[in-house]
Amino acid sequence: MKFYDIDSLEKKTGIDNKYLLTVLVANWSRRISEQKSRMLEEDIEEHLSLAMEDIAKGRVKYRIPSSRAKILFPGDSDANVEK
Repeated sequence: MKFYDIDSLEKKTGIDNKYLLTVLVANWSRRISEQKSRMLEEDIEEHLSLAMEDIAKGRVKYRIPSSRAKILFPGDSDANVEK
């Protein structure tokens, strides 16, 4: 498994919320594993590495619905913007 520094991943992606970034990695990793239709334990690390690499390289698009943005970013004037 490749090591990814969460701080550098935050800088590369522009996502400055570690919780949001973690959820994005977990969801993308799950999607990769479902596409490959296998859940062997050694593949889980591979899926996480692939997910982090995809996110770091900008291959994953995400959006935050405005209703969730207000919860995740209270007081942020840009909270209504969907990414």
